[in-house]
Amino acid sequence: MKKIMLMIMLVAVVQAVVAQQTAYRLPPENRFNEGKALFLEGDYAAAHEVLAEFIDRSDDAALLEEAEYMMAACSFYRGEEDGGEKLMAFLKEHPESVHRNEGAFLVASYFFDRKEWQTAKEWFDRCQIDYLTPTEQEDYGFRLAYVVTNGGDR
Repeated sequence: MKKIMLMIMLVAVVQAVVAQQTAYRLPPENRFNEGKALFLEGDYAAAHEVLAEFIDRSDDAALLEEAEYMMAACSFYRGEEDGGEKLMAFLKEHPESVHRNEGAFLVASYFFDRKEWQTAKEWFDRCQIDYLTPTEQEDYGFRLAYVVTNGGDR
């Protein structure tokens, strides 16, 4: 009987130790993974909040760069007035980023939406279409043709 009671007590103690932790006590990488999942699902407001928390708590340079890109892209996708400027700032700070083509495409789209044809054309020219997703490639082709027909090729 003592062995059974001892075993029950041991299980209870282990359960209490590994019980759910608050988000603030989790490693920053967990917040990054959560933020990235939210970003990929298209929940940009929640992703922005989680990634901002990750950036405040982490010192992993590679993950910080990715989180900064996703935060800038969240601003663009949420339609924030300065979304394009945030993407341009990211690209200026990280010119060799793996996200440079996606970022340049989003900046070009930002200027396309503002009907700034010449600037949009300059940013479309910075993109390498082969590195965009199939959906982005379709948008790229349409938008670039539209820009050229509206005087973006002067």
